[in-house]
Amino acid sequence: MQTLRAAPIRATLVVAPRRATMPQRVATIVTRRPQQLSSEFLAPVASIKGLCASFTRMVLGAASRLSQAGRSGLLVECNNKKGLGVTLYGTRRKRARVSGFRARMATPAGRRVLAARRKKGRKTLVPALVPKRKM
Repeated sequence: MQTLRAAPIRATLVVAPRRATMPQRVATIVTRRPQQLSSEFLAPVASIKGLCASFTRMVLGAASRLSQAGRSGLLVECNNKKGLGVTLYGTRRKRARVSGFRARMATPAGRRVLAARRKKGRKTLVPALVPKRKM
């Protein structure tokens, strides 16, 4: 009885070298980036017409993704400053911690405020004092 013996198959895999226009380290970073973190800065230079165009695409792309997700868009408030002469609302305790006598005496600027109020003749040196009870 003859045994058939299969000849071993020898195959070699030839891989052509990859050519990239950017350095290899940068290319690996770009390919490993998640889809949510992509921006138009990584697009080919031919598609970007200018720096402003890339910013516009980035902002509009984010807004469209938010609207698709069913969320409201971002609210951008320009020139959002505290108004002049705002009143400190809240309890007497909060007001005393911010602008009470001990808070004024703790800093040199606060001591100057108290001195100026004494010089001017203010009846109450600091706000949020314990009110005097009527008898």
